[in-house]
Formats: sequence, C-alpha cells, structure tokens
Amino acid sequence: MCGSVDIVFADYGFQGPTSLAVVTVEDHGIMELHLLFTTSDTVRGCESRPGEGGTVMSFRRFLGAKPVTGTPPQPPALEAETEAVRRIVARLESLPPDTARLLAEMAYVLARAANADMTISDVETAAMVQELAGSGLDEAQAVLVVEMAKLQERTTGETSDYLVTREFREHSTPEQRIALLHACYHIAAADDSITSVENSAVVEIASELDISREDAAHVRAEFADKISARFGLSGGAGGQS
Repeated sequence: MCGSVDIVFADYGFQGPTSLAVVTVEDHGIMELHLLFTTSDTVRGCESRPGEGGTVMSFRRFLGAKPVTGTPPQPPALEAETEAVRRIVARLESLPPDTARLLAEMAYVLARAANADMTISDVETAAMVQELAGSGLDEAQAVLVVEMAKLQERTTGETSDYLVTREFREHSTPEQRIALLHACYHIAAADDSITSVENSAVVEIASELDISREDAAHVRAEFADKISARFGLSGGAGGQS
C-alpha cells in the first residue's frame, strides 16, 4: 500500500543542512509511505527499543529503517505457520496422527483449488467430499473435514496457501502428490469447466508440490476438454502455462 503524509521536521528532531550552497530549507516536507503487510512473526525485533519514543520508531519504520539485532531475522517455524492444518486435524482424532495430518493438508489444498475463483460451489464441495471419502475417511468425517477446510481457506488463505501446500509436499510421497494434483483438477472441473483462473491456481499448486512439468502436463491432459481457453473458447492443452 502506498501513500503520503505531510510532516514537520522539528517534530522528529531533524535539522536542515548547513552549507554555503544552501540558502533556505523548508521546515516541513512530504513523506511517501510504502507499506508491506506481513505476519507478526516476521516483524519481531522492530519494536521500540528502551529509550526510544514510539513516535520516532514509527517514523523510522515508515522510512524503512532496519532494527539493529545480533542475528538476521529467521522465517517463522513451520509449526507456527500451519494453524489451519491443526484445526482440521483436531476433527480427525480417531486417526493416527500422521494420517490425520496428511488428510488435513490434502483437504486444505483441495479447498484452495476450489476457492481459486473466490467461491466454492456445492458441486465443488461434493467433489471434495468424494475425494476425501476415497482417501480413507467415512462420509461423515469427509463432510466435516471439508467444511473445516473451506472455513480455513476462506479465513486464512492468503497466508496459509503456500505454507500448507509446502507441508503436504514434505509429508507425502511423489505418488501422493500426483494424486493430489489430479484431485485438484477434479475439483476445478466439478462444474464441467475449468477457467483460466482455476487452471492457473492448480498450476501454481503443482509447482509448489515440486511436481515436474512433464508429470503435471500428463495430469492436466486428462482434463483438456474441461479447460477453458483464456479468451473464452473451450479447448485443451497438454502442458503447464
């Protein structure tokens, strides 16, 4: 997000330059803001240090000043990044922990594919239940897990999509990753058409799962008749775009 704000230099202890080449200096100016929103874990260390006023520190943040720390910032721990998965796993207490986690991750990724166009239809929901029921859950469990996955995708999708897909990649076999990609295309095609937006989302999922272009193209070819061309014409393509 970008913007600007008028500031008075004296409010922040700024003094104008003194030089024979400088005649006068305005006592105010315009500060341009470029804000990047991220998770709270990634901005630890940017709090005001003892002895520094909150206003001054806020001003330094706007200017992009980096805090002085003894060690470089570290990415959030994986366990702290997958609350969405943990909430779904809680509904699968009767299953072995590893199995529950994998199914929870699978359910979330399917919800991600279904929500590519920012809406999850009834037919997409039914397809998700079908995929999970075929993966070891009974229908009642599958329905419950699908509803949980849809809720988590809608509320945390922007921050959890990549993280959960990465978790599935780390916990699964190559065959399971191919099967998940196939299931994602099945979900996207549930309404008998795969739009360019849906196709792009599934291609991104394939990339994050580290599925080769050749394997991804092979799966995609099975749904060629469902894929809508970018200009509204139906047709198929064999490779990733």
